[in-house]
Amino acid sequence: RDKEWEVQALNNGVVNTYSETNLQLRHNNFSLYSDIMDLPVSNNAEIYNNLSNIYLSDKSYCFCGPSLVFINPYRLISNEESEETFEKARQLFFDKKVEQISPHIIAIAAKVIRQAIDTGKSQSVCISGESGSGKTENSKGCLSFISSLKTSGKRNSFHSIESRIISCNLILEAFGNAKTVLNDNSSRFGKLISVFINKKTLEIEKGSVKILLLEKNRITHKNNGNRNYHIFYGMVQFLDPNTKKTLNIDGDPRRFKIINPYVETGNDKELFEGVILGFNQFGFSEEIKMSIWKILSIIMHLNNIEIDSKNYSENSKPCSIKQSTHYSTILKFFELSEAEFESKVTIKEITIHGENIKTPLTPNQVILALESLTRELYLRLFEFVVNQINRNLSQSSDDHDDYIKINILDIFGFENMEDGNSLEQLLINYTNEKIHHLYIDYTFENEVKILKEEGLEDIAKTITYQDNLEILKFFSSSKIPPGVLELINQSVLLGKDSSYFFNVLKKNHYKENTSNILSLPRIQKDLSFTVKHTANAIQYRGEELINKSADSSANLLNKIVELLKNNLSNILSSFDPATIENNLNKQKIGNSILVKFKDDLDFLYKELITSDCHFVRCIRPNDTKSPKQLNPDSLIRQIRYMGLLDSIKIRKKTFPFRLSFNSFIYKFTE
Repeated sequence: RDKEWEVQALNNGVVNTYSETNLQLRHNNFSLYSDIMDLPVSNNAEIYNNLSNIYLSDKSYCFCGPSLVFINPYRLISNEESEETFEKARQLFFDKKVEQISPHIIAIAAKVIRQAIDTGKSQSVCISGESGSGKTENSKGCLSFISSLKTSGKRNSFHSIESRIISCNLILEAFGNAKTVLNDNSSRFGKLISVFINKKTLEIEKGSVKILLLEKNRITHKNNGNRNYHIFYGMVQFLDPNTKKTLNIDGDPRRFKIINPYVETGNDKELFEGVILGFNQFGFSEEIKMSIWKILSIIMHLNNIEIDSKNYSENSKPCSIKQSTHYSTILKFFELSEAEFESKVTIKEITIHGENIKTPLTPNQVILALESLTRELYLRLFEFVVNQINRNLSQSSDDHDDYIKINILDIFGFENMEDGNSLEQLLINYTNEKIHHLYIDYTFENEVKILKEEGLEDIAKTITYQDNLEILKFFSSSKIPPGVLELINQSVLLGKDSSYFFNVLKKNHYKENTSNILSLPRIQKDLSFTVKHTANAIQYRGEELINKSADSSANLLNKIVELLKNNLSNILSSFDPATIENNLNKQKIGNSILVKFKDDLDFLYKELITSDCHFVRCIRPNDTKSPKQLNPDSLIRQIRYMGLLDSIKIRKKTFPFRLSFNSFIYKFTE
């Protein structure tokens, strides 16, 4: 009315009035752009509007330049998953017209293989997003399309390498995925799957798996509304009765704290059957399978044992462990006496000037030691299973070097937990900052390439953009002032507590009344601090960082392994004595578990930067896993931290408007 418009906000329904001169109106409110980069006007609202229209139009994919964006539909979209869509993409791949494939994970998979063939360079697909955003399904879809491209005409047999790679995903899901409030099948670890493809036949000839950042804490402490790892629920439901009786896990599963409160899901049986099938495909012997069940049952029983502290005396008498069927089962499978086991978990041994000094641990320290041991047992078992898979996948019938290497990275997005953030979230979020930096660099390089193709190479030299280098330095700098990770490591090395770490962090990085990366509460009631991440400001609990980083569970487990004379010792050593010795040496010099994290992250980053990277950004549309429902606030937040707007800002400095020729003629012809 009178050149004024009433505008209602989607997030809170508030209505404001604006003059027409202050508004930019869309010509078509419901136009769909299959590539966000083609939007005539670029801002958060326009990106949201386009993604919303795509999502509500029975689609789940669109491009953002060379990257792919996926919005989880929480239902099957038949036209996207049809055999016809799949076959059409295969034909376009063989016709060398991959750019014509509609937005889909198979478009990225086809582009990756075609680019590897044309350039001879390794390729990486980086699939990231929040829990419940569909990363796992896209990882499977990428692998499935790649395995369908071989030209030999042979179908995938039960023991084919393609079939085994698909099966390994089920094993990894069982051991590394769990139900959360937001997702029934949430990956609680990062995984890098590498496949090596014959250039001539396009057959996958060998592969490997690398696991990263497993959420070990879930084994002993899980939040309300969450389950533990799927494998435990499959065991208590679907292992044969005789085996369950042998493992002492028969009867009511609710008696085990690790899976209590006990919640079943409709997928437990199918997944557990997939694990058994995978074990057979990868050649796991009956003895190894039984050893795996024993270690898993030990972990279940360890969560149930109780400490007897009535005879404890400081510096003289240690605690003991209360007698129970849980405790007797642990001793039986370890083949250890009570004295042997308790000497490792209730007493601290240190050597001073060649003299061995033994000191009883406090009751609370014994509980923490047992929890640490339980978590390390699970991690070591998971690593053993992955090592077995890798041994099988690395067997190639041909030793030639004429391979295409494809990496598929499935890794969680930024995390900000309602009940607080600790070391796990800090490492996850730092990893995401590294990947975000890579994504922005990748986008910039792609824009420079376009400018060069248009003969505008000089303009490319003038483009600047904002990155997250300052945040990365805040976390990882080893120079003065040292970053957060270095400060944690130094605190562990010097035997200092969380207060020391917090005070040094505050002294080196906090500046009052500034918009710095680090901020502190006005009234400091604890050791919490807030970091201004790319995604959002996230608060961390400083009290827990040092204790968790100084986790000596690897050393404790190694001492127990030294006592074992059975097959479990081989499994718990991960068949890699050099790795165990390396871990022991790191413990001796006082380094924290961040050493392993840094090694893993360095390995991952090297794989990514030495290959051509392709990004798949997965979005969770709502928190209730409901189809055709969008949460505007959540969607815009994910748009921001995934760097979609940042990549468009870089584009604005090159070609701000990118109309197709037909659209240009239509718009400017009378």
